[in-house]
Amino acid sequence: MLEVAEERGISQASFAFGEIHLRFESVDRTWLSCLDRRYRNFSSEPRSESFVFSFEPASIALPANLLTPLAPYLEAVHCAPAPHGYRVRTETSSCEIDLRSRRAILRGPSAMYPLDNVLRHLLPLLWKEGLLVHCALVADNEGKGVVACGPSGAGKSTIARLAHGRALSDELAAVRLGSGGALGIALPFWESRPGNARLRAVLHLRHGARNRIERLHPGEALRRLTSQVLWPVWDETAMARSFTYLTELAETVPAFDLSFAPTGDVWDFIDKEVS
Repeated sequence: MLEVAEERGISQASFAFGEIHLRFESVDRTWLSCLDRRYRNFSSEPRSESFVFSFEPASIALPANLLTPLAPYLEAVHCAPAPHGYRVRTETSSCEIDLRSRRAILRGPSAMYPLDNVLRHLLPLLWKEGLLVHCALVADNEGKGVVACGPSGAGKSTIARLAHGRALSDELAAVRLGSGGALGIALPFWESRPGNARLRAVLHLRHGARNRIERLHPGEALRRLTSQVLWPVWDETAMARSFTYLTELAETVPAFDLSFAPTGDVWDFIDKEVS
């Protein structure tokens, strides 16, 4: 929900990305309205510990093939160290990140993709107790669930759609590891709703003519998961921490290779095979 700080002429909106709270500020209310449309299900009250993004619109033309300001658009991201943080730039945007003050200034065209590209690099750095994974997160009525991983085209959105309302997210989820096991937490990318589930399995997806599933050795699970994690590559300490969590996830949560046909009974098959 948008709020206006009248004394400064700045509008603001707050959202919860899992356990990370972000507040966005800008004089560009059109940009904030787009952001509100994108993340509305994850709206939250402002918190003192929120990481604050200030957006300054720049007079840069939108990419020719960008269908709407809300559409995803990937650009190469270049990062350089700066006092207390990092400077990030793409072809059409720039961002100054100060980790000590927990603030960032983002400059770019009035669209969502500059923020999307920065968040995919910043969120793994802010997530302290686990990993961010390219996956669909699907829960059951008992609060348990699975993450279904794979690169673009592997079937994350399809498997989420076939879950008939059980899916919490279809592109990206956080995994928190602790004494209670692994917890999958929905993030607002792309079709998603707030929620979490205790993980009973990690599925590595591929399309097939029929449903087939095979248990993976932890070493193979580790190898496959490596390419599906969003790594905090800007920070050596955070990278080491993430490798530790990745190893723990591969060793403690059963992993399966799943070849599936896009039919209505696929989740009956999964629930039967993954107890």
